[in-house]
Amino acid sequence: MSGHGPTADKALDDALSLITERLRTPQRPRPDMLASGVRPGTLSQIARILYRERRVRTRFLDGLAEFGEPAWDILLDLYVAGAEGRKVGVSSACIAACVPTTTALRWLAHLESVGAVERETDPKDGRRNHVRLSLRGEEAMTAYLRTIAQG
Repeated sequence: MSGHGPTADKALDDALSLITERLRTPQRPRPDMLASGVRPGTLSQIARILYRERRVRTRFLDGLAEFGEPAWDILLDLYVAGAEGRKVGVSSACIAACVPTTTALRWLAHLESVGAVERETDPKDGRRNHVRLSLRGEEAMTAYLRTIAQG
């Protein structure tokens, strides 16, 4: 999985478009997706690999090409965190996006407006907010990752 070149960029753009479309059209999980035989841990592992692949790609190609996909980075990070049962603060989600905080906050607001993520106030500290995938966002990411896992 090298992730180099326009083909990889097109694949990631297509994936983000597919996820955005699924978020706009609520669906119940298809029976064939539920019976796919892919374990949930495998899906979070794929999400982690995709996120790491983006960091490696940027490290090797920094300055040669622009790879600005903060929304995708946020979605991958939130998927892995959800699978691991971790809460993610807004500032941590911004760090995962690997862009300036103001840019990451705009992307978080966009993802929230399309129903991909939800914010919740920390019950122990009202100044702190957590962000997580919405049910629709989780279902869309799971469907996408299952498709990747099945080849």
